[in-house]
Amino acid sequence: MSLIQRGTCPFVQKLANAQAEGAAGVILFNEGDSAGRMNAGFRSGPTDLAIPSVFSSSAVGNELYQAFKANQNPTVHLQTNGSKIHHFFPQVIAETPGGDASKVVLAGAHLDSVPAGPGINDDGSGTAWQLELGEQISQLGIPPRQKIRLMWFGGEEDGLIGSQYHASHLSQVEVDDIMVMIDTDMIASPNYVRLVYDGDGNELGPAGPAGSGTVEEVFKRYFRQRDMATLPQAFDGRSDYVGFINRGIPAGGIFAGAEVPKTAAQVAVFGGVAGEQYDPCYHEACDNIATVTGQPPASTMNTFATDPALAQMQANQLNGNALKSLDEMSDAVTHEVWYFARVKDALPARATTARIARKRTKTYRFKYQGHRRARTR
Repeated sequence: MSLIQRGTCPFVQKLANAQAEGAAGVILFNEGDSAGRMNAGFRSGPTDLAIPSVFSSSAVGNELYQAFKANQNPTVHLQTNGSKIHHFFPQVIAETPGGDASKVVLAGAHLDSVPAGPGINDDGSGTAWQLELGEQISQLGIPPRQKIRLMWFGGEEDGLIGSQYHASHLSQVEVDDIMVMIDTDMIASPNYVRLVYDGDGNELGPAGPAGSGTVEEVFKRYFRQRDMATLPQAFDGRSDYVGFINRGIPAGGIFAGAEVPKTAAQVAVFGGVAGEQYDPCYHEACDNIATVTGQPPASTMNTFATDPALAQMQANQLNGNALKSLDEMSDAVTHEVWYFARVKDALPARATTARIARKRTKTYRFKYQGHRRARTR
């Protein structure tokens, strides 16, 4: 049995490492270093995870760890069970009528929220931006060189169900036709930082499929040209890019932050409040339109329990920050989508793969039905 504390490495990497080392099961426990990291929760693991795993509270994990340190040899009986229940999770797909269909630029966001809150940041911010981008494309009337596909996934909060279902059911030819997947999940956090997914894996790892480093670099270059600092974000298995990465599709995106507390060093660069979550309303009822257009309530700040007056001051400091985050981040994603949609050879290796796949697909014309075509693979 493997006992692992949350932190540093991505969840999927921790679980995969435990399985590779022969663990019979895994107890992943919360860190307990802030109000948002005390309780048990749910996290999806790697797709090939074949051992039981649970995400426990920090109290349970620490109790087991202390018992182990005291040579008490604690025994754990771990059993997981469940049943498959079929649900309909809506998937909405829109794409440009023009553009090279063998080099699709796919942008995705998720429609659902957690039961506790309306999810205006997580992920109303990403879904709303994609609606805006769709309107821009329509109004500009500028045909993209590559086809743009916008997707709104269902069931993300239940374990990336919608996006993983879609990606896993793509044919190999359809996979080869997707040049890049750009994920937009939470871009309006009140205490935000500018996080860019570490596509090449040279800062946090693990790396995405070949080409993901280019996705990362286009984002970073956009922010550098505007003197805007960024930080790396690991592919930690927590958003809709997972299913596409599993199929070998280059991916990336940006992220304004969720439950991680902001450090004093980050405040010096990005502003905001040290010690408070990037999004104080992450997975809470206050993730609503009032918070995104104004500020989080003082009651959600970590200092509220001990100093309500300070908590109110800190909440006031974040007034308008979510809209600022949305403005900066949505502009960056718009640039990213248009870059890959307009540049001729943005990912040359990916284009070659698609051409090879096209050559493998043969077209036959029949003598008496010449207007009909049959495609074989």
